[in-house]
Amino acid sequence: KVPGSEAGCSAAASNKGGVGCNNAFARILRGELQADVLDDDGELFSFVDIRPASSIHYLVIPRRYIQDASRLRPTDAALLQRMRDKARLLVRRAVGGSFDDSELALGFHWPPWYSVPWLHLHAIYPRSRILLTRRYKYTP
Repeated sequence: KVPGSEAGCSAAASNKGGVGCNNAFARILRGELQADVLDDDGELFSFVDIRPASSIHYLVIPRRYIQDASRLRPTDAALLQRMRDKARLLVRRAVGGSFDDSELALGFHWPPWYSVPWLHLHAIYPRSRILLTRRYKYTP
């Protein structure tokens, strides 16, 4: 069970009609919606994207609610590093010895271009095989 009454959502988010608190990621964290879970270390929760852009497409989210990348502060730098490290570790583990760091795409969507209002890091591998129909969404 996630600490807090709204899957880690802030009181401010709860006061805004639950924006970010009852979306798909909050429901996954509360166990109300199924996901292919890769890892849960208590701070970060990682699972497979339901609409993969390449053969490996993972999402790493903090359990603490942050609406999106625009809400990040300098004090979140360590969290971002842990998210990056977790994503890299999970992809490296899945790929094995043939892992090529240049083929790993990591990134956030910038508001308003995201579908779930909860900070989530995309980890996509291999970058060179991102589906043509998804390239507009996952390449800079």
